[in-house]
Amino acid sequence: MFRLAMTALLITCVALFWPIVASRAENATSPTPVPSKPVYQPPLRGAPDRRIGGGTRGGSIDLSVVAPKQSAWTSQDQPKVYWFISAIPEQGHLAFSLSKASAAKPSYAASIPVPNTSGIQSYQLAEYRLEPRVEYVWSVSLSFDQDEDRADQVATGGIVYQPLPQDQKLRWGGLSEDELALLQARSGYWYDAIESVTKLIDGHPQDAQFRDWRKDLIRQVGLDNVADFSRQ
Repeated sequence: MFRLAMTALLITCVALFWPIVASRAENATSPTPVPSKPVYQPPLRGAPDRRIGGGTRGGSIDLSVVAPKQSAWTSQDQPKVYWFISAIPEQGHLAFSLSKASAAKPSYAASIPVPNTSGIQSYQLAEYRLEPRVEYVWSVSLSFDQDEDRADQVATGGIVYQPLPQDQKLRWGGLSEDELALLQARSGYWYDAIESVTKLIDGHPQDAQFRDWRKDLIRQVGLDNVADFSRQ
């Protein structure tokens, strides 16, 4: 009799607590939902704005860096940065400059060839290496006069070389380009994310999804004019 009573009690307990145990097990094994598009998470909230840009004299040309307002991370000491120009000047000079945020003089400067088409452009920092965890300000300038030291328009942005820990570097190396872009954006690595998405665009020119990804990323950091231009 006692054995039957204990069996009945055990069955009742299992019936009462099984839904709770099953629910907890399901929550423990369910993966965290992955966003369907890159969502940028700024790594330096509250940092000073570094992005400056606008139109040239007369408002005929819009020059801008493709970067957040605050300095963003890169995992590379020689990163590729992106900038935007709305029209190609008939004459003029473009230049790139890089300086530490705490310094008055540039650490590196170079001329930029005038592009053949308007829109988003890139610049590969190939002759200078960023120091780890140092904030830099980079700029693209446009001069119409012969005096190249006096730019008519300057667009600036901030960048920090934040090296990846070894385990994270190994994880990145095992991801596809689209998975990588998603992870880079939510990890604060703006410059890596925008480069990965651009590689996806170049590798899949007929796939509108990746162009939408880049437009949305650009819009997330308040560059609606650049995102709207790329729709034309």
